Amino acid sequence: MSTATIMNKRAQSLILKRGSQKFGLMNLYASNSASERADLWLSLSDYADLADCWLVGGDFNMIEDATDRLGGVGTTISGREAKCWDYFCFAFGLLDLWKVHSFSRIQGSLQFSRSDGSVTVTNLSRLDRFYASSVFWEAGGSLGIIPGSVISDHDPLKIHVTFTKRRYSKQFRIPPSLQSNDNHRMSITQIWSSYNFSDDCLLNNMVHAILDTKTLFTKIIATSVNRCNSEIANLRRALVAVQQLLERHPTSSMLRCDLQQVKSVLKEKHEECSMFFYYCNVARWSQRQDRVNKEFFNHF
Repeated sequence: MSTATIMNKRAQSLILKRGSQKFGLMNLYASNSASERADLWLSLSDYADLADCWLVGGDFNMIEDATDRLGGVGTTISGREAKCWDYFCFAFGLLDLWKVHSFSRIQGSLQFSRSDGSVTVTNLSRLDRFYASSVFWEAGGSLGIIPGSVISDHDPLKIHVTFTKRRYSKQFRIPPSLQSNDNHRMSITQIWSSYNFSDDCLLNNMVHAILDTKTLFTKIIATSVNRCNSEIANLRRALVAVQQLLERHPTSSMLRCDLQQVKSVLKEKHEECSMFFYYCNVARWSQRQDRVNKEFFNHF
């Protein structure tokens, strides 16, 4: 099942649903005005909850890092746009796949996607990019800028994501922070103590015990995600408050230190939340496979 949405006349999204999992695909074309882009990043953030994970690509008309430009006089993202962009990336859980190690370069890929066509002055930039959330980082794949466009001053991007079912069906990984909790260990002990593992029903009861354990941890992980989201919301409010104070007192070194500290904690909390989202996805796929196993063992 899929749902298409046009957002702010600058972006299109497609939500693909398979079981309880929702994958979001977004294509966008940003303005060449910094103030208009800032408004776009802020407004698009409202759509983050439409899907569990996102792949976002298009012409962003700005660069985050100086290494994404060669020559020219353009600058990296800054000011209000930088703040709105950070909020957008946090809301969707995005990283630039060009800089994610699990994505290799396609053979023959260019380094930059746009050229102004000048033969006397070098002006190259990587305005066209793919960003994605944690499910895609874990899957990995390949990415490249394909040379040879004849209809635009931008060269096209190509991406291949290597999703495979075996990532989720062969093992169920529990976050170490959850394994070390005494209450959680006690709950697991109670689950396994409730089953009889005699020879005549060993396999059947083992499947049931594993399924109950995974169900328990799925609930725990979901609770952890809600807690992380609440803490992230509080940190975002704190970030806005410190930024507003810094605008009134731009020379305050203490406020600058506070700003960096809040940003650092917010990044750590976002990474923690992304990890829990990944484990949630693993649990969902794993439980689906368990239901097949359970039906098989019920015949014995």
